[in-house]
Amino acid sequence: MPIIAAFNSKGGSAKSTALIALADALARREATVSVIDTDPQRTIAHWREKAVSSPIRVVEETNSANIHRLIREESSRSAWVFIDMAGFTSDMRTPIISRADLVIIPMQPSPEDARLAAAAFAYIATDEETLGRPIERRVLWARTTPNFVTRVERKIRDEVEENNIPAFTTHLHERSAYKAMMVGTTLAELDPAEYNGIDKAIINSDLLAAELIENVMEIQNRKKENAA
Repeated sequence: MPIIAAFNSKGGSAKSTALIALADALARREATVSVIDTDPQRTIAHWREKAVSSPIRVVEETNSANIHRLIREESSRSAWVFIDMAGFTSDMRTPIISRADLVIIPMQPSPEDARLAAAAFAYIATDEETLGRPIERRVLWARTTPNFVTRVERKIRDEVEENNIPAFTTHLHERSAYKAMMVGTTLAELDPAEYNGIDKAIINSDLLAAELIENVMEIQNRKKENAA
């Protein structure tokens, strides 16, 4: 039961969109999925209130005293557990990161996003010291344009690669279908007559989910090897 957390304090980083897209892609594979929404903005909880036909289970939690129990309960209920984390200074940060198999840091390729992503990595490094073990994390490039890279984007991506910061190969592209989905539906339920690129968004999210599965399997195999 992999536990995947998404961490970034910047509004508009596509943190909630990324989690819903991944959860939706896994649900299409008939996996059971729970999402724990700890963000005061309630983006995913609000989405779930509208997306009544989705099999994705969403629960809210704002009390750090309950988070370990809730993660344990949802792990016993679902094959995948995603956690939409609150800001950097939330008292739930370390408890959630301590339970996560992987922390995803969504960021757009902009200087401000890069600055806050660096801050997220710094907080995770602090938690590594507290926990006394490494924390798996990956940057997820979000809201990028397929087959088009600006100079600023190339510079930021090059800096990430030069600093050996792990990142997903698959990006979460800028798609109108993702914005429409966030109103309260799944990608497959969107009307092609109203929104363009639904099929491309589904392919994009499926590729991202496949890479996530591969990453989680690699992480779990490393843990087994280290424990042997």
